[in-house]
Amino acid sequence: MKPESIHTYDNLPEEDYLVEKYQPKFLARGGDHLVYEVQDHPDVVIKASTFRVKDILANNVEHGIPLDSMSDDMRAQIETELKEKDEQSKALRNYFGNEHTLAERRYLMKVPVTGEILTDIFKGDWKGRIPPASSLEMKKAWSSVIVQQRAEAISDTTHLSLNFEGFLEDGKYDETAIQNILALSEIDPALRDSLKEFVSKAVSYANDTGNILAMAGKDNVIFYKEANNSDNVNEEKWNYLLVDALPIHNEPVFKMSQEIARKIMDDQKITEHEKTLLKKGLNFTRTINGLAEKLGMMERSSLQVEK
Repeated sequence: MKPESIHTYDNLPEEDYLVEKYQPKFLARGGDHLVYEVQDHPDVVIKASTFRVKDILANNVEHGIPLDSMSDDMRAQIETELKEKDEQSKALRNYFGNEHTLAERRYLMKVPVTGEILTDIFKGDWKGRIPPASSLEMKKAWSSVIVQQRAEAISDTTHLSLNFEGFLEDGKYDETAIQNILALSEIDPALRDSLKEFVSKAVSYANDTGNILAMAGKDNVIFYKEANNSDNVNEEKWNYLLVDALPIHNEPVFKMSQEIARKIMDDQKITEHEKTLLKKGLNFTRTINGLAEKLGMMERSSLQVEK
């Protein structure tokens, strides 16, 4: 996530009950979420989905219902998806352990907005949508919200992000952050051991659950130093944390990538959404297997498709 200075996202309607009670302060915007800290709860952050706001508003316009409402079908769909995401979060914790993941809960609720916020989150919408004109007067809009344990390690300026940027198929793949960590691990055995543990669990997670980790975002997976519980109070050890590692898609991306690749081999057409899933699956697999190779590990994520 990219930290941003005070701007539109901090300009929430002051008369709103949630704003008055919790006094949210904007921290950053990720691919989907606006992230806030709240008064008197320093141990958590609040993540509001911009995608949900846009999808619900667009659905309301399509069905000719008030913008601040939500159709029964849309509510049922989102509630199902939130339950699925909660299950994915539990699976992540089961594979990587509580010490490497963050506790979180998801809710469907109305959030405070302004016309300026809605205008901004619609900028560059991949579907080419614009905010409905009447929405610019709204003070609340439906969205999904994550209440997540705060990752204090991100505040440590010495932490390392394990991520790539872009997709190789688009000619934009950048693995600079990964190469930097690998280079440091060559002279730091403790970091190398921590990397190996992460890669081993990531391979098992993908092969067993059919999902990937969202490693295409900065600080979604981080490595950091923490005090070692030993007699030497000055000793530190490397640890890692999955801050925002679940992909935004509800489908199991790794499994779907195999099915989509099979369709291609059978000369079937695929949709733009399927192309996106396939690129994400391929680039995760390429990255995690490349890490395993560089670290001298035998484990591999298998994206092989038999015709």
